[in-house]
Amino acid sequence: MHTRLVRSRRAQWRVAGIVGVLLALLGTPIAATFAHSNHDHKMYVAPIGRDQGACDQPWLPCKTIMYAIQQGGGQGGEVRVAAGEYFFAANEVLLLIGNQVPVKGGWSIRDSYAKQDLLANPTYIAGIPSRYRARLAERGFARVEDREQREEANDVTPGLDEVVLPHEIATPASRQNCVGGMAGIFPCRGIDFLGSVPLNQFIGLENTASTDGSNLWGHVDLNTGREYAVFGVNEGTGVVDVSNPEAPLVIGTVPGVDSIWREVKVYQFFNASQNRWNAYAYISTEGQQGLQIVDLNHLSDPNPTVSLATTYNGDFTTSHTVYIKNVDYSTNTALPNKKAVLYMNGVNRSGGVFRAFDITNPVAPSKIDSGIPDANISYTHDDTTMVITDTRTSQCAANHNPCEVLFDFSEDSVVLWDVTSAAAPVFLSETPYAGSGYTHSGWYTDDKMHLFIQDELDEIQFGHNSRVRTLDIANLAAPSISATWNGPTRAIDHNGYTIGNKYYMSNYRRGLTILDVTDPNAILEGAFFDTYLGSDSANFNGAWGVYPFLPSGNLLISDIERGLIVVRLTDNATVEQVVSGLTVLADSPTVLPTTTTFTATLATGTNVRYAWNFGDGTTVVTTTSPTITHTYANLGTYSVTVTASNRFNRAAATTNIRVTRLWWFPLIQMWSEE
Repeated sequence: MHTRLVRSRRAQWRVAGIVGVLLALLGTPIAATFAHSNHDHKMYVAPIGRDQGACDQPWLPCKTIMYAIQQGGGQGGEVRVAAGEYFFAANEVLLLIGNQVPVKGGWSIRDSYAKQDLLANPTYIAGIPSRYRARLAERGFARVEDREQREEANDVTPGLDEVVLPHEIATPASRQNCVGGMAGIFPCRGIDFLGSVPLNQFIGLENTASTDGSNLWGHVDLNTGREYAVFGVNEGTGVVDVSNPEAPLVIGTVPGVDSIWREVKVYQFFNASQNRWNAYAYISTEGQQGLQIVDLNHLSDPNPTVSLATTYNGDFTTSHTVYIKNVDYSTNTALPNKKAVLYMNGVNRSGGVFRAFDITNPVAPSKIDSGIPDANISYTHDDTTMVITDTRTSQCAANHNPCEVLFDFSEDSVVLWDVTSAAAPVFLSETPYAGSGYTHSGWYTDDKMHLFIQDELDEIQFGHNSRVRTLDIANLAAPSISATWNGPTRAIDHNGYTIGNKYYMSNYRRGLTILDVTDPNAILEGAFFDTYLGSDSANFNGAWGVYPFLPSGNLLISDIERGLIVVRLTDNATVEQVVSGLTVLADSPTVLPTTTTFTATLATGTNVRYAWNFGDGTTVVTTTSPTITHTYANLGTYSVTVTASNRFNRAAATTNIRVTRLWWFPLIQMWSEE
């Protein structure tokens, strides 16, 4: 096995901690570089603090809550606020009372934030409307207005400058088509709202309703053809029948340890002894629980149910993401002549590097010996794999054709492995890139020549808009960034998947964004559906995940605050596409006085207009049809140009037309004159 000269993640944390303290003592601002991988990261706030640095030392707090949240470096942080009085903008209230970066009052700088005491350490918030009083109290805050007995009696609905919370405007209960840029309450382009299930329908232990959504996956039961969403919530994992997307039906919720992180994958296989398909869902979480395996085999019963088959904790107790290689993502079945292998990422073993498991017995995963890289390889946040058979297999290990390539999203770089032998991963390359905040996840193009990279923290750390990078993987040993797409808002890009020339991406506060990746080096936005109203800023709310592989074409969105949302590209519509591959044909030669028919053909392009210049001095004709006729008045050869254009770009094509006269035409003309 190739051994990379990379420090262990644990060593990196130790070094980062030492360097962070030294730099903090020197007063030098530092970024919370390791916040996402350290899921116990705390920030501190006090009235005597200063908004500089990482706020991650009790003796060096920052001054404002918003600054501390921004230093949180992603999900997993916690902001502890010392006694005092603070102002918070009403239009960002969900950051204060949400769960993605918990903010808690009632602490004291005197004991280094060791103990929360709401009575001894009263913490007041100004600027927040009265209807949030109860939610603030849960977090250890009281309103300044309450203390000063100034009650806002008429404050019952959000103002123009305030964020709309899910419980204040409910998700619609019926289908809403995208018309004029809106699908009911949701801003949209090219995507209709079909149905939803709110979080309070997913019930955990002690009859507790869920309050936070995380990631999801889809499942089609090959015994019945019915479609399901398997949705991670803080109280466990919900399974929803979405076969009728306008009336989704919750089958049940499998309880789990309370955690705002859950990732889901499904494996389905044919059980010959039962003469039916079996399926199980695998659930990872940062909670101390291990791997839950959910039984999906009773969905076709007269009274369908779901249940916990078992919990695996033989090798780890926490994990960040889960992945299964060599499966068809639309059916979750193994690819022909391939074996499905389970990968666990970010576990509390070996610095969090990926670990492989045999699931021949799907309810008893067994760790594959040596199925992990050396322990000094860095943390794996997420991964995906592809199978290649082209000439690049020569860069894989000997005789690995086909070759199974794993993309390891390793916090600050993309690492490629040959995992054809799950027991012996072979290092291929590592690609860091400029401007990385946190290398989170990604997916490859249909032709397997490019990879799209989701970086979760670059928008926060560098202040730019949504950014997706294209990694050219024509050379597995030396991939390179070949292009960058910048979106129209600051919203953070999160998880994405490719189908054909479309890239389906959860975009947090922007909701679902669908990109046209016909040309991976010239990405264009095609459609979107905004699930988070009132703000597209770079914060961790809104759409966590999307599943685009259902056979029906319906799309599943997991929304942190709203729950499960089902949408679909508008009827008879496709994602808007760039104009490419224009050609033009004509039925030439043309004989006077007949007409000539021209036909333009595109490889891709939507909402296209065609401008026809027939080369004979007549007026240019513009149409939306790719076919047109023209009658020439004189003999000759003409150069005809058609220009196809849409809101993205234009392309031109030319053909020559020869206009002739039949040899016997003058005789007919003379005869007619007699």
